[in-house]
Amino acid sequence: MVIYSYQWYQWFLFFYFYCFLGWCIESAFVSFKQKKFVNRGFLHAPLLPIYGSGAIIILFATLPVRTNPALVFLFGALSATVLEYFTGVVMEKLFKVRYWDYSDKPFNFQGQICLTSTLAWGALSVVLIGFLHPPVENFVLHRIPRIPSIVLAAALSAVFVTDFAVSFRDAWGLGRILEKMTALKDEIAVLETHLRDLRQEQQDRLSGLKEGSAQWLLDRREEYAGRLHALRNDTLGWLSDFHNAKPSRLVEAKRSLDELTDHLYGEKWEQLCGRMEHLRASYASMRLPHRFGGSILKRNPTAVSKKFSEALADYKKQIDSLRSKKNKD
Repeated sequence: MVIYSYQWYQWFLFFYFYCFLGWCIESAFVSFKQKKFVNRGFLHAPLLPIYGSGAIIILFATLPVRTNPALVFLFGALSATVLEYFTGVVMEKLFKVRYWDYSDKPFNFQGQICLTSTLAWGALSVVLIGFLHPPVENFVLHRIPRIPSIVLAAALSAVFVTDFAVSFRDAWGLGRILEKMTALKDEIAVLETHLRDLRQEQQDRLSGLKEGSAQWLLDRREEYAGRLHALRNDTLGWLSDFHNAKPSRLVEAKRSLDELTDHLYGEKWEQLCGRMEHLRASYASMRLPHRFGGSILKRNPTAVSKKFSEALADYKKQIDSLRSKKNKD
């Protein structure tokens, strides 16, 4: 099958070459910013599919107008920007993480694309079509025989597909972990609210019981004062009743307090506290880096998540903490 004078396997070779070139550029740039080597990208292999895909779509869009730099800039910028936007949206939907983010850039759209990126794609299109692709095209078309080209394309495709499957699994697993971490944290917050409400209810009821006991004693005093005034001859008898009644009422109040405490701090309280400890233990275990998160986040240190930002930040923090501890050891 011939497309724009290229065989299918030659398109594959172009794709992998530009994937590798994009990886070199990105890794060099990010490593310089991080002041350490970063194997940049979604895959484990030194390949960045977004650059390879971008180069291919630019070639499709601009080869018919390759002699007109203005149209090359325009068509290349638009086609690559559309690719970048839909790729970013799909990846964020699937993996819950945004592996590139332009939210802090001027004239951005949903943080997936921005004016600066679009202009860069346009400039890259002119460089690609005018300077970079001609020698690459000449090498692939005229320096590599047909059979070796097919074998090389097949071998690279096998590596790419395998790596992509593993990386997809890792990214998918990380997304599910972020979902579970967020759900657990939400449930912990709900339980904490229940415990606070339960504690407040206890305090309110205890306060009400104390106020009721105080009012009862006050009423009794007033009652006894009236009786004492009316029945002076029976003063000692009424005082005896008062003093006998007061301890009895206090004993009753104490018993009520004990029953209330047992009710509030009994089975319901223990169940809530037990559930809380279980959730916190589950959340702590999910924060531990494993095959689903550590590697892919190491390759993409600027990854963000709009919906699960708190969980991702907590996960990254734990990874950094364990790495620091490992380096010290």
